[in-house]
Amino acid sequence: MEKLSMSERTESNFTLYELRGAFTFYTIDAVRSVLYKKISRSNVVLDLSQVSDIDSAGTGLLLAVFSDALKAEHTLYMLNPSENVLRSLEKTGLFDLLSVIASVNEAV
Repeated sequence: MEKLSMSERTESNFTLYELRGAFTFYTIDAVRSVLYKKISRSNVVLDLSQVSDIDSAGTGLLLAVFSDALKAEHTLYMLNPSENVLRSLEKTGLFDLLSVIASVNEAV
């Protein structure tokens, strides 16, 4: 089973998380609480370019964090989703709902 790793970089108006590996039921516990805490305080950019796989638990977490972002009046951005992530976001209809960006310069 592929693991998920995350690195964090704080910018003036958002926090960037670079995710690497599988974003699935078996791996998301490592990032769930971090994302929930951070989105309540600031905008979050998730670099998904190195995410090899995502399942319904992963997309569910993205939707839940997106919902929390709206409540906190912040924005959750998806930066450069990998082909697998992009396909999953399109299949589930989340692509049209979430803020997908090609560059961190597009983040507020």
